[in-house]
Amino acid sequence: MFDNINELIEINLKLLNQSSTKSLWRMDFRDDKGFELNNSEKFADIMQERGLINFEPAQRFRCDLTELGREIFKHGGWLKKLELDGKSKEAELKKAELKDTLEIELKTLQKESLEYQITIRKQTDRIRNLEEQIKLISLVKLYWWFIIFCISIGVFLKVLSDKMQEII
Repeated sequence: MFDNINELIEINLKLLNQSSTKSLWRMDFRDDKGFELNNSEKFADIMQERGLINFEPAQRFRCDLTELGREIFKHGGWLKKLELDGKSKEAELKKAELKDTLEIELKTLQKESLEYQITIRKQTDRIRNLEEQIKLISLVKLYWWFIIFCISIGVFLKVLSDKMQEII
């Protein structure tokens, strides 16, 4: 219906703001060539849906500029607002992409951390086993003479026992 709706909103927002009463009759809306806008009622409905105007309650012929409409005009107009909204949407998309990328990176790091922890546990178990082996070896090294003494006594007692058996 309105191929250039944003340009029409820009033009008529300017007309509303330039009006001393900050209002226009629906029939006073203009197209981009300055002619009376066809289907001005539908156009006014669109502007009201976007919060730019309010209708006078009785017959909906007079369109009053809202505070939002004044603020948008004051800050550069409807097209400027759309441009800024587009930039903010673009920024939001970039932010969402960055968030997704960071979440993937975080999951990768968490996976690597888990694998590292598993490796550490295995190495800790291995170290514990090696420490036990070292304790056993150090005990043997420390008490080798006692072990040999005990074996010697055992052999001596066996020989003595055999001799005693021969005598009896």
